[in-house]
Amino acid sequence: MSIEEILMRLEREGTHETYPPASEAEREQTEQVIGAPLPASYRTFVSRFSNGAYLFELQEVSAVGPGNEQIGPIGPFPGGGDPESPAGPLPAETLVPFSFDSNGNHWCFLTSFPAADGEYPVAYFDAERSRLVAQLAGFEEWLTVLTDKQDEVIRVLDGGRYVDELNLG
Repeated sequence: MSIEEILMRLEREGTHETYPPASEAEREQTEQVIGAPLPASYRTFVSRFSNGAYLFELQEVSAVGPGNEQIGPIGPFPGGGDPESPAGPLPAETLVPFSFDSNGNHWCFLTSFPAADGEYPVAYFDAERSRLVAQLAGFEEWLTVLTDKQDEVIRVLDGGRYVDELNLG
């Protein structure tokens, strides 16, 4: 599903906590802070739908620029050390968190693996074990799962295996 189709669905379906769209200056500020371009799908989300949001009142999407009164901005990866992934350790500076949860875990853009279209794969960072799990092709796929199931993306994936494994309760 394209980002445009996802945004149309989000406008029609569910209850969301939204904020004014981001400016070009806010997007550029964030790209300077993280040292990488934001994927086009995410730029479209924050520019056209909301600069930071709680989608379906349960899944956060971080803001750009300084953030807003409720949702913080995307910034450098907050963990110490290089997290493990199925492919081995990934340099922490190549991970860009875009969705935090109350357990200290977060979804990250994997900027060391840019696709030809400028998108990045995304993965869920398990802070307790310092590892990445549940990789998806990109932000559009992540939003599609969220929009289709209207539940936290990590809870949807792999039949709930990560919910038990990560003690998400």
